[in-house]
Amino acid sequence: MVQYRDGSVMAQLGSPDMRTPIACALAWPERIEAGVASLDFFSMGSLTFERPDLQRFPCLGLAFASLQSGGDAPAVLNAANEVAVAAFLDGRLRFVDIAKVVEATLAGVSLSASNSLAALLDKDGEARRFAANKVSASPYAPSNVAIPSGAISPIPLGGYVRMLDEREMEVPAEERHLAFNNQHVLKRMAIVVAGPLANLILAVVFYWAVIAGGMVQLLPQVGTVLTPSLAATAGFQPGDQVLSVNQQPVADWQQLRLALVDAAGSGDVPIRVQVKTSQGATLLRSIDPAQADEDALKALEQGNPGLMPMRYLSAIGGVEEG
Repeated sequence: MVQYRDGSVMAQLGSPDMRTPIACALAWPERIEAGVASLDFFSMGSLTFERPDLQRFPCLGLAFASLQSGGDAPAVLNAANEVAVAAFLDGRLRFVDIAKVVEATLAGVSLSASNSLAALLDKDGEARRFAANKVSASPYAPSNVAIPSGAISPIPLGGYVRMLDEREMEVPAEERHLAFNNQHVLKRMAIVVAGPLANLILAVVFYWAVIAGGMVQLLPQVGTVLTPSLAATAGFQPGDQVLSVNQQPVADWQQLRLALVDAAGSGDVPIRVQVKTSQGATLLRSIDPAQADEDALKALEQGNPGLMPMRYLSAIGGVEEG
């Protein structure tokens, strides 16, 4: 509900379902179907409002105060809350101390009217560092657990790095020795090169893993001949291994299908398929598109004249002693 200067209140009401705000965020400024039932005012009968208990829910009071202060106060509150909640989930902070960390951060970080995104991000970082120090100083935080200033992720996705640099932001006195502009030129070069170099090495490692592991391909050997089909009419038999299509050699089932698609584009010209039978004989089978009905011709154009590949079952070759 939004109250205006003229005393009127504009309300948007709906059923308490998280699908509504999620759909709103995904489609804004449009509205999409969220799968939530419409609010039935007649079945509700009445709406009851009560003042929030700010003693029981102190974080709500801090949020109200931040909204009244304006400027970057809401961003500072959000940053401190995220740090405190993460510490609670890690077992480094009691639930009831989340509000204490947020309140201390709002009081300890200088608030202003940030007029740019860069300034707001600087204030966000300052608030997170302040809140992290408060968490580490908490009597409920284990003394042997350090507050991490970085992380190594097993999945190389996401993330954003911004230099700690006095030329771009205000750096606390105790962290100035860590600032990028205060490092040796060789160290700065290493910091700048580290990211692109890591991406290059990661690409090489992934490519090597794909090559080393290989790719599983089905042999061009017939397992089943569908009936009725062009393949059945041409005389294909289970166990036939396809050697070539119109004199184009094929090494796996994917190449066979691509060769058939290419051959089907030649019109009603018969497709010559050389096969090696299960008895070892080499024969030439002919698929004639002129004999195909509309469905069979469409299937042939997709590389499927009615053949199914041979499926090999895993088998134990032998058992060694010990």
